[in-house]
Amino acid sequence: MTILTKILNDSKKKFIFFAALLFLIVNSYWNLQSTRLIDNALLDEKYIETKNCVDMLCVAVDANPGRDWQEHENNITASVAFVDNLPLTFAAAYKPVDGTLILITERDYATDFNPLIYDDFHAAVNENASGDLTIGFTPKGGEYRDIRLYYRWLPSYSPDGEKYLVVTGVSRYSVVVGIPALFTIGQWISTVILSALFLLFIYLDAVLGYIWLRRGKEPWRDERGDSDV
Repeated sequence: MTILTKILNDSKKKFIFFAALLFLIVNSYWNLQSTRLIDNALLDEKYIETKNCVDMLCVAVDANPGRDWQEHENNITASVAFVDNLPLTFAAAYKPVDGTLILITERDYATDFNPLIYDDFHAAVNENASGDLTIGFTPKGGEYRDIRLYYRWLPSYSPDGEKYLVVTGVSRYSVVVGIPALFTIGQWISTVILSALFLLFIYLDAVLGYIWLRRGKEPWRDERGDSDV
């Protein structure tokens, strides 16, 4: 306690002490933010991956307008089912029947998410040929997550009311490859070591000054570096 009091009573040491604490706080915050940024980048990549699957399916359907409708539907349902079987990834295909969207794909139901119960989803798909939106969702027995949806009506050449609606959705839980543990552990270890070195330097400096003071000497030398010999 005596050492801490002397540190806080000395302006130079107090500045270094609080600078070390500030470094620890700022660097800890940066570690957390950088981890979140990497997680968001991985989620963006996952979203683009599922979006590209939908767009590629649309290109394949548009490329052969003379194909039998049943074959088109079989192609759509098989492709969407493949995406839906990816880890914690939502994918479904619908077709309008008497103004109501009917699910035409078999889902694995790894998540009980259903976009049809959200008014924002209906407003978006009724106004746009394709697009994206984010819906907050809490599964049964699970934690809240944001579902990033991408939807597209296809084929593009068919009139309204005769198109299929394909929807995909991903969340942070859909990302299979995460940040390597070595990266985050290394960040925190370096932060702790640097902060500890800062504090150790201040402590040793204060202890040496305290010892000299107990001996009846000046705790720190003057600018000439004079000694007591």
